[in-house]
Amino acid sequence: MELEVREEDRHLLALALEGAPGGQDVLGEVPWGVALGGSRISPSRTRGFRPRKAWPSAMACQWCFWLIRAGPAPCRLPRPPASAPLTRLRAPPIFAVPCVSRRRDFPPRRQDPMMTTKRSLAAHLAALVSVLLLGAPLTEAQTRVPRTLVWTAYDVGSAGYSQAASIGHAMQTKEGTTLRVIPAGNDVARQIPLVKRTAHFGALGAAFFLSQEGVMEFSAPEWGPQQVRILGAAWAAFNTGAASCGADSGIKTVYDLKGKRMAWVVGAPALNLNMTAFLAAGNLGWKDVQKLDFPSWGAAGRAVIEGKADCYIASTNSGPVYELASSPRKYSAAVVPEPTRDPAAWERLKKAAPYFEPNAATIGAPPISKDTPHQGATYGYPIVTTYAWQDAELVYQQTRMLYELFPVYKAAWPGNEGFALEAQRLKWVAPYHEGAVRYFKEKKVWTAELERYNQQLVRRQEVLGKAWDRAQDEAQKQKLGTAKFPELWMKIRTEELKQAGFDPYWETKFW
Repeated sequence: MELEVREEDRHLLALALEGAPGGQDVLGEVPWGVALGGSRISPSRTRGFRPRKAWPSAMACQWCFWLIRAGPAPCRLPRPPASAPLTRLRAPPIFAVPCVSRRRDFPPRRQDPMMTTKRSLAAHLAALVSVLLLGAPLTEAQTRVPRTLVWTAYDVGSAGYSQAASIGHAMQTKEGTTLRVIPAGNDVARQIPLVKRTAHFGALGAAFFLSQEGVMEFSAPEWGPQQVRILGAAWAAFNTGAASCGADSGIKTVYDLKGKRMAWVVGAPALNLNMTAFLAAGNLGWKDVQKLDFPSWGAAGRAVIEGKADCYIASTNSGPVYELASSPRKYSAAVVPEPTRDPAAWERLKKAAPYFEPNAATIGAPPISKDTPHQGATYGYPIVTTYAWQDAELVYQQTRMLYELFPVYKAAWPGNEGFALEAQRLKWVAPYHEGAVRYFKEKKVWTAELERYNQQLVRRQEVLGKAWDRAQDEAQKQKLGTAKFPELWMKIRTEELKQAGFDPYWETKFW
C-alpha cells in the first residue's frame, strides 16, 4: 500500500541523517526509510523496514498510532530525487507515516461522481480523516467538534510522548475522541505543525516560552515572538530537564560538569537552554565542557547510554533514563543545591532560565525514590500548548477532557498526577487560552487577580510583537544579514520591554 504525499511535504518526512551512523543505508535502495524521533531504520529484505539493531525492535505507540515494527511496514513512500539527498537535510521530520494496519479504508478510495448521497457522505467523512492525518491545514469548520485531535510531542519513549499517549487513550475510551500524537526530535519541529495548523496542540517543553520571547532558534527572521497559549502542565514530583548523566562519569552535582561531554541538540533551544542553565548554576559555560552536537533528543540519549556522551537533558521519569539506569553506566542526575544552601547557584540558574523552580523529585529512574529524592530544578512538563487563534470552543473541550479524565489516566505513566487541576500554577510565564479560562471559571478556580495577571502576559506578547516589527524594519533599512539580525533584535526587544515595564530576562544575545 502506498500513501499519496504532497510534493512540498515529501522531504519533511526525512530525518536529518547528516553524520548519523547507518544513515547511508537508507539512501541506496527503494523503498527508503522514515525515522521517528531520531531513530534510524534500514531497508529489510521484506517490503517494509526493520529498525537498526542498535534500537529497540519495536518502537510504536501502544494505542496504534505511529509505527515502526520489526516486520513488513504498512506504508511506503517513493524515494526522494537525487537532487535533494537526505544527507543535506538538517531539519528533523515533522510528519510521520500513520499506522494503517487496522485501517483497511486508508487512504480513501476514489469514488464515482454518480455515487448515492449516502456513499458520498461517507466518502467526505473518510476524506476528512485523511486530511487530518496527512497534515492539510485545519479549517474553522474542522476545529468545532473534531472526532480526531492532533498533538505534537517529544520523541517516542520520552515522558511527554508517553503522557500524551495515555491522555489520548483516556479520551478514546471515555469520550470517543481519537488523539494522534506526532513525535518530533526537536523544539522547532514540534512547533511547526502548530504554526502550519496541521496540529491542534503540543505537549511541549520550555521551548513554548522561548518561542513567546523570540529567542534562540525563534530569533530567526522566519520566526519571531509567538502568540502561544497554554491549557495546563504536569507539575509532578519529578524534575523536568535534569542534567541526566552516566553515573560512571563521576558527576554528582552541577559543579562536577566541568570538562565532561555534554549534548547539544541541534534545533532544540529549550533543551540547550536548560543545559546552559545547569552549567551556569555550577559557575560554568559551554567553553568549560566538551560540546557534542546531536540531531535529536533521542540521539543524545542513545549516545549517553552507549558511552559516547556523558550528559543530556531529560526528565527524571523519561523512558530512556530508565534504560540508562539499567545499563552498565547507571544513572546520575546532577544535583542543584537548595536555594537556602547555595543562593548564588540559583541566582545564576534563574538568570539563564526564568521558568525553573526548585524541587526535590521523588519520581524517577533509580536511584531516585521517596527515600532518596533528587534535589534539582523543574517546571511543568509536558505543557499543553496552542496558539491564540485556536478556536475557543475546541480549547475548552480539550481543557475539559484534560482535567475531567484525570482519574482515568492518572496512574498510566509516572508524573501524570501533575495534571490534577489543583496542581496547576495558574500564575506562570505565559497566558492561558480563553477557552481554558472558561473552564477554570466554571470550576471556580479563576479569580479577578488571575485575569489581570493573564492580561498582562497577553500585553507582554503584544509588546514583543511591536518590537519584532520594529527590528525587521530596522534590519531592512540597515540591510543586515541573517547572522547579525539577532543582535539587533535583542537590543530593540530589551528597549521595548523595559519601556513597557516588563523584565526582558535577557538583554543581549546569549546563545
